[in-house]
Amino acid sequence: MQANLLCLDYGTQWTGIAIATTPLAEPFKTIPTNQVITTIPKLVENYNINALIIGISEGQMAQTTRQFAIKLKEIINLPIYFHDETLTSQEARRKLAQAKAKKQKREAKTDHYAATAILQDFIDLNTHLDTLPEPDKI
Repeated sequence: MQANLLCLDYGTQWTGIAIATTPLAEPFKTIPTNQVITTIPKLVENYNINALIIGISEGQMAQTTRQFAIKLKEIINLPIYFHDETLTSQEARRKLAQAKAKKQKREAKTDHYAATAILQDFIDLNTHLDTLPEPDKI
């Protein structure tokens, strides 16, 4: 599977962004959530994105994330996939600590690292496919 992918770790205040133009996901940045709808179309164009992956949790936040995906789908005509984001923020902080990242970096916004973990997991689970799977229903 070769596709340019963009992943969002959507949150109420901050949203992490990761991009993959190769089989390796890379952290992009964390932005205020109120800037996502205006930022994503630019990234889609600049990086020739073929699909969006959105981390999804459980409960009320899952519903909020699905409502956000509906708004995003209205302005971006790309396949959207939901992917489990359970524990990705904790994993990102743990990896930063293991890498002996400075405390300031470990305590900063890590949402883009969580988005990277979500995206890499999506890539790894689908790497055997020649094309992207069917997108989720939005």
